[in-house]
Amino acid sequence: MVAEKTVEKNKVRVSVILPVYNEEQYLRQCLDNITGQTLREIEIICVDDGSTDGSLSILREYESKDSCIKVISVENRGAGAARNTGMAEAAGEYLYFPDSDDYCELTLLEEACREAECRNADVTIFKSDRLDQISGEIKPCTFSLYLDKLPEHRPFAISEVNGNFFRFIMGWAWDKLFRRSFVEEEKLFFQEQRTTNDMYFTYMSLLKAKRITTVDKALYTQRINVANSLSMTRDKSWDCFYTALCSMKKEIKEMRLWDKIGPDYTDYALHICLDNLYSTRPNNVELYNVLRGKWFDDLGINSSPQNWFTSQVEYEEYQLVRNSWGYKEYEQYVLRREKINSKE
Repeated sequence: MVAEKTVEKNKVRVSVILPVYNEEQYLRQCLDNITGQTLREIEIICVDDGSTDGSLSILREYESKDSCIKVISVENRGAGAARNTGMAEAAGEYLYFPDSDDYCELTLLEEACREAECRNADVTIFKSDRLDQISGEIKPCTFSLYLDKLPEHRPFAISEVNGNFFRFIMGWAWDKLFRRSFVEEEKLFFQEQRTTNDMYFTYMSLLKAKRITTVDKALYTQRINVANSLSMTRDKSWDCFYTALCSMKKEIKEMRLWDKIGPDYTDYALHICLDNLYSTRPNNVELYNVLRGKWFDDLGINSSPQNWFTSQVEYEEYQLVRNSWGYKEYEQYVLRREKINSKE
């Protein structure tokens, strides 16, 4: 039974914005964890993105039991559009954007909000775990937040990070709490595309934030290897990461930060290109061709010096894609690399 509670709009500390699309298998656990938060001054805005399964019925059920839940039903336009819809309705001092197939600790909002208020932070980042749906194993998501690479003091700004912050902090929204007034002042938004809809929002938030802080604790669990999830079906929207990277490049230049951030961005752009090329195999011949034909140029990778790139392995793979005869050579390279990695 979901606890009944009422929170006045002017007392909402956190607006939880939950996009939902065909997640009936995991939705109850997600909602139970959100409605059971130890922080009570919250509102939960659930945006059903045109679900065709029982997700909307589950949302309505929870809405009928908990006055803090508001359900909005819209036509299917993707998670980015759903999050923007939820933001327009939000009244909280802070915004939080979980995914509906994941779950979180009951103390997540209380601990993140306490740290945000203590540091007067624009963005608060916390650690996370990963649940493998195939093996059932839960392991720390070690690459989502490298605290040892960030300044020791809190709060900090990205300008104080010594190294490539794109590689120290992941471009996900669900492991971060955002101050709503900051998001509104900077006119930040989620890109309305099928996948990679939060990369632009998250990294632009970090670049523009004057005060960033962290919580050294795993407060969220991400499910991985979920059949039919967006991350497992990126081959159906393989151009979305390119759109996000182009928007980021444009804004970095408009902010007059290219001289400082350009090398880091370009290094990250190559990493994302190769990651998407690898993860969309074997349906990625078209992606392979546009990368070497145009996109490496558009993203500034071809015109950048080698010392801008931090991974020798990635640079070697990039050279192969750029200069090889065709996709078969790339596939042979990947198979050799996988064989080497399996022995290490």
